[in-house]
Amino acid sequence: MKRIVFTIILCVVSAFSFAQSQDFLPEGLLSKNANGVTVDKLGNLYVTNFGEDGNIGFVTMKGKYSVYAALPEGAAGNGIHITKKGDLFVADTVGHNIYLINKKKEVSLFAHDPDMTQLSDLVVSSKGYIYVTDPDWEKGTGKLWLVSPEGRVSLLEEDMGTVNGIDLSHDGKKLYVNESLQGKIWVYDVNHDGTLSNKRLFTTFRTPGLDGMTCDKYGNIYVARYGHGTVAIVTSGGAILKELRLKGKYPTDVTMNHASELCFIPLIDRGCFEYIDINTLF
Repeated sequence: MKRIVFTIILCVVSAFSFAQSQDFLPEGLLSKNANGVTVDKLGNLYVTNFGEDGNIGFVTMKGKYSVYAALPEGAAGNGIHITKKGDLFVADTVGHNIYLINKKKEVSLFAHDPDMTQLSDLVVSSKGYIYVTDPDWEKGTGKLWLVSPEGRVSLLEEDMGTVNGIDLSHDGKKLYVNESLQGKIWVYDVNHDGTLSNKRLFTTFRTPGLDGMTCDKYGNIYVARYGHGTVAIVTSGGAILKELRLKGKYPTDVTMNHASELCFIPLIDRGCFEYIDINTLF
């Protein structure tokens, strides 16, 4: 019932109002290459390139922050995802690697493939399958990779647009992938063995600039609009309902604390997080 009411209200106000985000951290804490963010079951945030490139930042819900771990020298973290067990997976955008950081903060190489181009975002299913986007920004193309729970890498799809943001639906049955320069979001059905099927176009934006995204428990998708200074809300039916105004212009990702329904967004032009309380929007 709440999902239906939520969608109806969004339709009414989407064209007329913008949410005002709030600062969560002081400016300048994040590197200009800060990108991925993920949240654990306690509400703690983990972000790539915290302070310096290669650092993984840890931020509590009370705003206390520290360096959680550091990737090997030369690695550049991009997408990041934490599992229910507390394991962190990080996409290395330059080394064609995926790193695993366990609960002891030990960093190890989990997967590698020399045919990867420039890994961007990733998401991990409840069964341990990892889906990774791999854009080639110069060519305007991209690939989608699958990494098995054992670390085996396989190519799911190539000759896509500049793939960037990725997330699974709350029930894990659908995978959403966006193409940043093309302004498109695609959706797939997730099979039992981790493979994908039934690809179809989910929605198209009039302008490019799609970055990280996250799904809420009602089926809505929140998309960071890089260069636009907004987070767009898309319903489960693919309707673009609203763009929430941010203070900064360059959001790179968005994650949600599902318990509190707070969205957290890293912005590289401000070097900090902003947050939006979804409960107060409508």
